[in-house]
Amino acid sequence: ALVLPGGAGTELARGYYVFRNAPNAKTAALSTVVLDRILGLFALVFLGVLAFLGLLADDAPLNINIALMGVATIALFLGTCLGFGLIGFSPSRRLILSLVPRRFAEPVNSMVYAYLHGKRAIAYGVILSVGAHLMLMGSFMIAGYILGTPLGWREVFLIVPLVTISNIIPISPAGIGIGEVTASFLFAQFDIANGAAIMFVVRMWMILSQLLGGLVYLFYRDSLSE
Repeated sequence: ALVLPGGAGTELARGYYVFRNAPNAKTAALSTVVLDRILGLFALVFLGVLAFLGLLADDAPLNINIALMGVATIALFLGTCLGFGLIGFSPSRRLILSLVPRRFAEPVNSMVYAYLHGKRAIAYGVILSVGAHLMLMGSFMIAGYILGTPLGWREVFLIVPLVTISNIIPISPAGIGIGEVTASFLFAQFDIANGAAIMFVVRMWMILSQLLGGLVYLFYRDSLSE
């Protein structure tokens, strides 16, 4: 995940291991990885929308770039809600799946049906994802404090979702450099310096946690082989 292009390398690695360890339900297993990422982005963008609404409630003038950031965040949130609605509504789901080869459409339809009957579990997933992303937001604020650049919650909640999405772009290994440039530009819109440095510190913490997770996987893999 640390050497694959873009921040989506983590999902690719997870998908590979899930696919390999679920020989009798590969499509269903992979769908859990996809759903996890979708719920994660939904929760992240939701926090961004709250931040933008908070900025609007202040009645303070916003520069054009901040306004565009807010509009983009709201568009992502509404687009995700629309996507959930189209998939959850049976007629639109059948129309979408009619464009997919039957051998893929049937298992996908079965999985969507199963997820629709597990709304409570999905709701718990969203709540847990919000909690996890609040911790991510907190890590940005702690990094800013360490670097002598205190950050407000509105700026962090609005910027971090966009930085996270930009970090997925498959240009450099693990998105290194892309997230830093994006953070530098977006934080600068709020007259906040050290945006790239803040992102770099957070990235180092994330890499450390991924390495620790790798150790857990190694022990887990050994238990499977036994």
